[in-house]
Amino acid sequence: MDLKKNYDKALLVAGGILAIAGSGLLMTNAASFKSQFTVEEKPTKNELSPLNIGLADAAVKQLETGPAAWQRPKLGQHKTVSLFASTPFLLQKDKPEPVDLLADSSTPVRAPVENWWFFTNDLDITSVDILKQDPDRDGFTNEDEFREQTNPNTSVSKPTWISKLYYTERVADPLTLRLTTFDATGGVCGLRVTGGSDGKNQKGYFKKVGEKFADPRTPAVERFKILEVKQEMVKTKFGDNLTPVAIVEDLIDKDENKLRLVQGQDTERPSYSARMFYALDNDNGARKKGEEWALRNPAGQSITLKDILPDHVVVEYYDPKNPTTPVTKKIDLKDPSK
Repeated sequence: MDLKKNYDKALLVAGGILAIAGSGLLMTNAASFKSQFTVEEKPTKNELSPLNIGLADAAVKQLETGPAAWQRPKLGQHKTVSLFASTPFLLQKDKPEPVDLLADSSTPVRAPVENWWFFTNDLDITSVDILKQDPDRDGFTNEDEFREQTNPNTSVSKPTWISKLYYTERVADPLTLRLTTFDATGGVCGLRVTGGSDGKNQKGYFKKVGEKFADPRTPAVERFKILEVKQEMVKTKFGDNLTPVAIVEDLIDKDENKLRLVQGQDTERPSYSARMFYALDNDNGARKKGEEWALRNPAGQSITLKDILPDHVVVEYYDPKNPTTPVTKKIDLKDPSK
């Protein structure tokens, strides 16, 4: 009866003894676990690395001057990396691919002006007459402002007046010289000079070597001088013949090559004028070589035509900022309407 009564207690005591024994075994195994591994201990470092004073000074200087401004990385001369901003593209009806307006390689939509210039200056590139528009009303078109790299939206920034002067045409005024006779005994040349396309300005002369004669259009000015008269073999439709030839110098339109007048043949010596169009004054006049004329805008400015050539003229003027030194400029033949 007593064993049966105390059976539960005995069982609990036995379980406790087993639990204590198991715990002791686990602690013994845990203590011996660390000894199974080799641990390399790092030596204790008691000295610090030397301080880089230069870096410290640079950091202090940067703090004093303030942080450098951040700039967006560039993809080209006019295009930067997109950051919270869209890239402008233009879609054209006749082309499948859109045009990147800021890309360096994009073909100008309104040549010769580059696409980026319209976008940068807030101009409508889709407008067909955008090149001829003048937003700031200073007399210079958008194309003018692009060529001079000025601001098309303010009259404070505008191209120079000379950019509105155009050479549009070289106009020829015919002049024909003819050696009609030569008297070898007296050394006298018979000459006929005809000016103008209608032939109305005509005059005959009898002159000796060394003497001068005039253009009939300007009879008061002796333009030509006879330098020499000689006999040369000249090829004609009848064969080679010994023919009088006069060597004549043009005293006004000087040329390294003297005029060679063969008896019985016409020699052309046209005079040229240049048609000059000045857009700011809407002046369109023919100017002769050496002619000086005044402009209304800017007031007091004058200009001289120094030379006339088939593809360009040379003009000269004085800049008010430097009135002692003349400015020489070449102006190419161009139609300002194109």
